[in-house]
Amino acid sequence: MKKLIRATALLIAVLMPLCAVAEELYLPSMAEAGSSGYNNTYLGYSLQIPSYLSFLGEDFAAENTAYINENNGEDDDWVYDVHYWAAFITEKDYMLFGVQLKECTYDSFETEVAMAPQYAAISNAQLQAAGSDSVVAQLHDGILRDTPMGPMLETAYTRTYTDSEGNEAKETVVYYDFYYNTIEYCFVMEVPDGYFTYESIQALLDEMMQTVNVELVLGAA
Repeated sequence: MKKLIRATALLIAVLMPLCAVAEELYLPSMAEAGSSGYNNTYLGYSLQIPSYLSFLGEDFAAENTAYINENNGEDDDWVYDVHYWAAFITEKDYMLFGVQLKECTYDSFETEVAMAPQYAAISNAQLQAAGSDSVVAQLHDGILRDTPMGPMLETAYTRTYTDSEGNEAKETVVYYDFYYNTIEYCFVMEVPDGYFTYESIQALLDEMMQTVNVELVLGAA
């Protein structure tokens, strides 16, 4: 099962708010809002990040990467690294973006694409087996998107779950991934339900993916 990136015990100190964006139900593009470059020289990738998403830091990334792996189930893939950016939409709701480098889910990217229509069925079976009340519903069967790094697979779904206050909550998750020299790169956007459409989330993520570059060839030991 893919271990996507809802950060556990997320402690966000100072983030740039989206201000009136939530009221207008409009998510600015990078062309409109501006962006800054993120270059991870250790892991060997770079991309542009929208100006309203704030980096949560290296310590936060390390702590959450460790937490994910410590709580892995037997069907979960090993995560090598996750880095996070976030922005408040309201006083309590926030959108989260993460770059995850992980063990490849399947033997090849072609298999990943072929299995995409079964994502919800596989995920829900594993969530149920783990005792989770989360339910995943796919928004499509997987779409190949063109990027400078080659084709990436877009997966999009909603996740319904019980929040920390015992209320039913829902979020939209859109992510692109691709396989590169034994590493699966996942670029994931998570947004609480009711603020932005899937189409606007996908458009922003696609704009970001057009700037992704992987220069350092990494390989899992």
